[in-house]
Amino acid sequence: MEDVHCYYYLHENGEVIWKPAGVTVNAPDYFDSPFVKKVWTIRTFEDQMRFMLDLKEMGLKGPKGGIYW
Repeated sequence: MEDVHCYYYLHENGEVIWKPAGVTVNAPDYFDSPFVKKVWTIRTFEDQMRFMLDLKEMGLKGPKGGIYW
């Protein structure tokens, strides 16, 4: 399995937020929150494309800083 490049998650307020891969190193349950509605784990370029397609299908905009790869 490839290393995690980064994460994106959908906050309950509708905002899509980017987090670096290391966020779960010291807090493996980081995304176990009632405020987190969906998490995308990005390992490959294909994961990134799926994430962008999901955003479009859900009618959401990407994170404020843009899409990172």
